Amino acid sequence: MASEETRLTIGLGEFAVSRDPSLTMVAYGLGSCVGVALYDPVVGLGGMIHVVLPAAPVEGSARSPTHFADTGIAYLLQEMERRGAKRSRIQAKIAGGARMFDVNHASVLDIGNRNVLAVKETLGGLGLTLVGADVGGNYGRTMHFFLKDGQVLITTYGRGQKIL
Repeated sequence: MASEETRLTIGLGEFAVSRDPSLTMVAYGLGSCVGVALYDPVVGLGGMIHVVLPAAPVEGSARSPTHFADTGIAYLLQEMERRGAKRSRIQAKIAGGARMFDVNHASVLDIGNRNVLAVKETLGGLGLTLVGADVGGNYGRTMHFFLKDGQVLITTYGRGQKIL
C-alpha cells in the first residue's frame, strides 16, 4: 500500500523542518518573496523558509526573524543542525524573487531582486551550497519541496513546471 503524501503550507515568514519522507512543503504564490529549501540527503532532513524581506532592521522588529533572509536562513540552519544535519552536506534550492511591479532595476522598490541577492549572500556566508534556482522574471511561482528525495518542483501559471 502506497503511503499518503502530506502537504504543509509554508506561509509568509514561516519555516518548517522535518525528516518525514511523506511530507511535501509548499510555498504558494512566491512573487517578490523567496522560498529557500535546505536538504541534508544523508539524514533525509529538510527545511523550508518563506523569506519576505532581505534584512532584519538593525533596531529589531515586531516581526519574527524568519521574515528576513539574513536572520531567517541562519535560524533555519540552526534548527536543522540541532536535529542532526551537517552544514557541509546541505544542499540549497531557491525560487521566487520576481519583479512584481514595473520599477527600475536599480530601485529600492525591486524587493524581489534584493531578496534574491540577500538569500544568495546569506547562503554563501553560511557556507551552504546553492544547487538549484528559479528566480527573477515578473511572474509568481509555487515551490513544492519533497522530503522523500530533496527534489523541488516549481509550478508557474501559464509557464509549466520546472524541477530543481
